[in-house]
Amino acid sequence: MKNKDRENEYRGIISIIIIVILAIILVYYYSNYSSVSNETQKTNIPVEAPAPPAENTGGI
Repeated sequence: MKNKDRENEYRGIISIIIIVILAIILVYYYSNYSSVSNETQKTNIPVEAPAPPAENTGGI
């Protein structure tokens, strides 16, 4: 019986390690690709604000 319990314990430990590794890979993958998509969205935003309209001092 102890051999079977030990085998189940090893399976549990290995499955937890695999889940943790997959979670780290997913976090790394999404953090890289979300920053790339943010950079592509930022290119559409103007870097400088447009100049304010000139005031008509001469009057019409």
